[in-house]
Amino acid sequence: MVDRSVEYPYETVNPLPRDYECPICQMLLCEPQQIVKCGHRYCMKCLEPVLRQEQPLCPLDRQEIVVDEVFTDQACKRAILVLEVKCLNSSKGCPWTGELSNAQNHRDKCPLERISCSNYNCDKVVERKDELKHSQEECIWRNIQCEHCTEYYSLCLKEDHIMTCPLFPMSCTNQCNTKAIPRREMNEHIKNCCPLAVVECPYTDIGCNIKMKRSELQKHLELSVQSHLDFTYQRLKVEELQQRELNCEMQKKWEEVEELKERIFELERQPTKYDGRFLWRINKYDQRLSDARQGKERYLYSDPFFSGRYGYKFRVCVGFNGDGDAKGTHVSVYINLVRGKFDALLPWPYSTKIVFTLMDQRHDENERKNIVMDIIPDTTLEGWQRPKTDQNPGVGIWKFAKHENIKNKGFLKDDEIFLKVEVEPFDLLRKD
Repeated sequence: MVDRSVEYPYETVNPLPRDYECPICQMLLCEPQQIVKCGHRYCMKCLEPVLRQEQPLCPLDRQEIVVDEVFTDQACKRAILVLEVKCLNSSKGCPWTGELSNAQNHRDKCPLERISCSNYNCDKVVERKDELKHSQEECIWRNIQCEHCTEYYSLCLKEDHIMTCPLFPMSCTNQCNTKAIPRREMNEHIKNCCPLAVVECPYTDIGCNIKMKRSELQKHLELSVQSHLDFTYQRLKVEELQQRELNCEMQKKWEEVEELKERIFELERQPTKYDGRFLWRINKYDQRLSDARQGKERYLYSDPFFSGRYGYKFRVCVGFNGDGDAKGTHVSVYINLVRGKFDALLPWPYSTKIVFTLMDQRHDENERKNIVMDIIPDTTLEGWQRPKTDQNPGVGIWKFAKHENIKNKGFLKDDEIFLKVEVEPFDLLRKD
């Protein structure tokens, strides 16, 4: 079918009747529009600008045009479509002639019609008869298939593809004379195969830090047997020492766990002390004293006890190697006020006497001479105020018991000592 949205640029075989020629474009009328008043015809596209004017006038006779009195002349249109015309490429030698209504169909097939190359990105225009040869044999944008990876790419991009093709054959980058290595396998070749690649000795983990070409590795292994054995021996010694240390640490942890289990068992069997008295069995005295002298664990804290079920809460602290001018000669003892549930109702500061007793463990009760000392609270000290943190700073006695007396005068038995602490019983529900 003819494209009726544009003018007809065709040349008629016979002379063109003037009635079928547009006075404006002087070509065949396309979608002919007739003015009723004067009878003149124009192409629709040519007349539209005239009709948009404020006072449209006929271009031929200058008579005023009534827009509603302009119509499509169907009879003229049919007559024009059966006119015999020549191919638009007749000047190039195309012999086709036929009715105007068939002209576009011929044009879509005419071998002399100039068309764009069918390849993406190519902007070249060639005659239809030459397009196939151009697009498949001449065009730089024609697709070709890579002989290595079988992917398609435009001919003009061949160099770009070669630079990235994963299967493009390459020579070893170490120049080991290995040829035709696919690009994607090059790293694997260097890592595992290339005789010129620099590699580490397999014994690097145990101290051999020599690096060499892969081709020299076997010779290195043969010449370094003794040094590798020495490295292995040294590593085994280190690991043996580490294993011993680990075993010792595990044994220590096991003993600590057993001690904690025993302590938990005792706590579960004994009710919490609410009467102001607390007896503390302290085991492993010699080890704790040794650790304190070395600065490892200088202090040991007791479980809490109470002056009453609804009273003050305390903890005892022992410094095995002493503090202040008692350091290195005495055991020091301290009392700590601990934050409790009923502190808001208790009288503050705490002001009643606290008594420490180191129990003499000799079998004959008549020979026992306990070490007894007390503390009268100085109520100006922070340690006797209502606790603002989990527990107050400790207040105590530096020179509580000499190390030599504990060792030699019956206070130490089976590597254990017993410390009794007494505070005045006080309970909010029994203070009367």
